[in-house]
Amino acid sequence: GDPPYWVRAYRNFGFLPLQLGTVVALAIASRRLDLPEGTRAALRAIAMGFGVLTVGAVIWFAMFLVGRPLKYISWADLIYFQYYPFIIYGLTRLPRTTWTIDRVRDALGLIVLLVAFGSLIIFAATVNAANVEFSTLQRVLVIATSAAQLATLIAINWGVERARRIPSRLAVTLLLGCITVSTISDLV
Repeated sequence: GDPPYWVRAYRNFGFLPLQLGTVVALAIASRRLDLPEGTRAALRAIAMGFGVLTVGAVIWFAMFLVGRPLKYISWADLIYFQYYPFIIYGLTRLPRTTWTIDRVRDALGLIVLLVAFGSLIIFAATVNAANVEFSTLQRVLVIATSAAQLATLIAINWGVERARRIPSRLAVTLLLGCITVSTISDLV
């Protein structure tokens, strides 16, 4: 049957502290005066993206507490959808490196992302959705969210390729890695 109440509560609440902690950590980091303005703006935008996730998580948990849990795809996804523009904007605001642009490598990377994850979107929107009762709004949300996730992966790729690692290569790589894992898991 159903898992115990505490398991369901944790499942609905578990991400909230992590998302809130991410907002606070990125907001504090964005105030560092030793960072270039582009990096600070990027961190602020990414913090706002995680702020959107935090608001969505609070609503999701509140609905669980009042006994009206939301469906996996629901109007709450309209809130979560706002995460992607903030993340994409933040990733494009990272200061650019002075490396030369390799258009062939960039085109191949884009093609691989489009084929690999585009096929998942097509699968979700057609084959998998045919087996589930979705309203028109839910189908639109699935396609729009999947497209936003694909755009986020392209922006992450851009960030890895072109952004300077300021002040720490490890910190930016960790941030981009976490966003990548989260985005791919949501897309899959």
